[in-house]
Amino acid sequence: QPLRDMSMIRYGCEGMCVNELSAPVSGYGAGSSGKMLDLSQRRLMLRQLGLSECSVIGAMHAQMRLLLVCYSLTLGALVAGAPRCASFVDDEDSA
Repeated sequence: QPLRDMSMIRYGCEGMCVNELSAPVSGYGAGSSGKMLDLSQRRLMLRQLGLSECSVIGAMHAQMRLLLVCYSLTLGALVAGAPRCASFVDDEDSA
């Protein structure tokens, strides 16, 4: 479960599915040749996918939190491994 929560792909797919299945559709109707699920069928599909409580904004916030953690860890690693300044004191002068 923790690995699932750390996946950028998960949040991207979640946001895309919610966006596509909850958006109003125009151009599909009785006189149209295309087939499209009606709103109740799309909501049922979201519920079956386990995304009924999800939103596009929620998926974007989760991606931003994950990026913030990754950037913070990267910055911490760069600061911890930063080169240190060498002293210019000659060994012969210090003796």
